[in-house]
Amino acid sequence: MKKVLLSTLAIFTFVLGASAQNYFAIKKTGVVPGAYNYKTAGTTILAATNDNTFSATRTIPFAFNFFGTNYTQFKASDNGFITFDLTETNNGTTAASLPSAGTTPRNAIFAFWYDFKLAAGAGIPDKIATFNYGTAPNRTHVIQWLSITTKGSSYCSFAIRLHENGTFDVIHNQVGATGNTGTVGVNNVSGTDGWSSAGAPTTSFVAPSADDDYPNMVIYTFYPGPQAALDLSLTEVNIPSFIKKGVNANVTGKVLNLGSSGVISYDVNYQVNNGSVMTHNVTGVGIAASGGENSFTHATPINEAVAGTTGAVKVWISNVNSAGADGNAVNDSGSGDYLVNNGTSTQRNVLFEEATGAWCQHCPDADVYMSNLRGTHGDRLIVARHHNSDLMTNPESDKLNAAFAAGYPSGFFDRTLQNGSTSVGISRALWNSAASNSLGVNTPAKVSITNVVYNNTTRVLDFTIEAEFVDYYGGDLRIGAMIKEDEIRGNGTGYNQVISGVYTGSPSHIFSGKKNPMVGYPHEDVIVAIPS
Repeated sequence: MKKVLLSTLAIFTFVLGASAQNYFAIKKTGVVPGAYNYKTAGTTILAATNDNTFSATRTIPFAFNFFGTNYTQFKASDNGFITFDLTETNNGTTAASLPSAGTTPRNAIFAFWYDFKLAAGAGIPDKIATFNYGTAPNRTHVIQWLSITTKGSSYCSFAIRLHENGTFDVIHNQVGATGNTGTVGVNNVSGTDGWSSAGAPTTSFVAPSADDDYPNMVIYTFYPGPQAALDLSLTEVNIPSFIKKGVNANVTGKVLNLGSSGVISYDVNYQVNNGSVMTHNVTGVGIAASGGENSFTHATPINEAVAGTTGAVKVWISNVNSAGADGNAVNDSGSGDYLVNNGTSTQRNVLFEEATGAWCQHCPDADVYMSNLRGTHGDRLIVARHHNSDLMTNPESDKLNAAFAAGYPSGFFDRTLQNGSTSVGISRALWNSAASNSLGVNTPAKVSITNVVYNNTTRVLDFTIEAEFVDYYGGDLRIGAMIKEDEIRGNGTGYNQVISGVYTGSPSHIFSGKKNPMVGYPHEDVIVAIPS
């Protein structure tokens, strides 16, 4: 199944706040889309101790458009905002609703505006850091406030993500204290246009307790305003990449209500290769205003009679609430494509990759899950472990973890979305079902490694990779290889495996009674190189 995500908002729904003229935001709770990880070390731009202080001028690696002007530089304040006005000296010690032309900082994005400070102390260090991910033209620049102190006993962690496509969002992380209040929003260069969260400046910061897989972060996604009454956005189109000859294939997807009014009906249309338009009326759905979502299945499936042919599919939304076009036609359409085959398959193996590290206290428990997976699926499960921030990592594994990991440990199966998740990396509780799902997918090619020769003197490994096709296949075809090593042991923090007392103190766990860290721990399936 090909899942085309047309928006970064494939997450659970909740509601937003006040009105705006040039931006409005939709507030949601769920897994943050993209390769964002609040634990990324990044480059510290302001560290403890600092209070009511701006960072030095920082550079964005691309031109970012804000209120119609492109910017490549900003300053960050310890009080939870950035400004593109490099002459700004007002740190905004008193949060307010927006827009505001008074003493409020202007030309600014407020992730969570409050009178914070960067305090020194044990544990997580208070700091503001930046990091980038993605490649042009889809880069993201992150400004992360980590463990910012409220001048009391509580603290918050949150971030702004500036995307190269001109969009931006605010993320409230799961590390922090629920109940702190402040403002989320934007203020233009004159303080005459802006938007702020409901109840600002007393919007509550909510920090869910779960941590490992970050499933409950709060995300404010900003859109150019004003907000239309009717604005139904097509955020996801699901079309099978391969359709078996003579078998029905459904066109499914998801819509997001960006409008200020609820939606009770809409039409889903699709067209294959500029042929006849197939229309399906979706009724009685009750999609809530400002962030409600709805999944659809078109009533007319695709059915093809000839193997080897291809289809280009256009999908669009129309007739919202029986009122014709909605207030923003730009986000109403999507597309996909497919190849018709015979459904012939050879034996499939599944590639399982794990994001791990010697510092990761829950990773030994993940090793137990992996051992059970191997017992169930045997040699059909190909295991590769990508280490992070220890002495067993490599640059290519770092890139893969940055792209796919949803925390440590997490696993990715064939680098595809699994079990309806919005992240390729998933928690170990889902690994067994994901492995079974991947093993059940048709595989039109048998891949094998032959002619393996290793030279002990030069440490050069030569081999041949062969692919034998048993059915039609199309798309971006690539062959790659990874080299892994077992039983890696070493001395020091780069090899000693940290383990949580949850497992060492449990009589029923395999690691019961072990010391923390576990010195001489045998690291298996470690990826040591990924040849270009």
